[in-house]
Amino acid sequence: MRLGDSAAIDVMIRHAKDPRSPLRFQAIRELGESNMPARATPVLYELLDGDDAEIRILAYEAIRLVDRDHVVQIVVGERPENFLLEVLPS
Repeated sequence: MRLGDSAAIDVMIRHAKDPRSPLRFQAIRELGESNMPARATPVLYELLDGDDAEIRILAYEAIRLVDRDHVVQIVVGERPENFLLEVLPS
């Protein structure tokens, strides 16, 4: 997949979507590092809307890598105890 093989990304998408796949977590992470964001991003957003919190977190982390433009960062609080809140529409 890292070499741009479209057949490989299809396999990663299949594993990422399959709740019974033992490679699901790795496939989601790999989609986040994909050099084919047009194929990876819709799948990650689909996973972001699921019921499984762990999968949603993995999808969010992957989206941060592959589609950074849609992550909105908001600074909350005042120094020195402020923090950064990231918002991603789903």
